[in-house]
Amino acid sequence: GHRMINDQSAVLMIKEISGLENPLQILEMTKTDRNKLLALLKQEGLTVRQLERLTGLNRNIIQRAN
Repeated sequence: GHRMINDQSAVLMIKEISGLENPLQILEMTKTDRNKLLALLKQEGLTVRQLERLTGLNRNIIQRAN
């Protein structure tokens, strides 16, 4: 089973892995960097829905990142 990571932990994880101050800054990354980051975060257990909510990115972008 997959343990759910709450939004607060997810935000911390995004900040830690990306080095960004705010998850919304993912929108300003280059496509390559963004996809690399999203793939990593998904491997860490964050869900597409959660990433969508926290980053403001389109669901399709998140799903395609690998």
